[in-house]
Amino acid sequence: MSQLLPPSIVLDAAVAVYLGVGDTGKARAALNAQLLRSGRPSDDIRNLVLGALVEESRAAP
Repeated sequence: MSQLLPPSIVLDAAVAVYLGVGDTGKARAALNAQLLRSGRPSDDIRNLVLGALVEESRAAP
């Protein structure tokens, strides 16, 4: 049976969901897991955008 969604997409979605509910700590943890397991290069635009969103949410009051 083939995978429905690649793991990297699921991990990206987890970051977005945690950011959406305001849980920056879990968003950071999901991002770290994604960076370790996705196999994407560190300069991949998806990694950069997700990282920027997590940092932005950490800086927000």
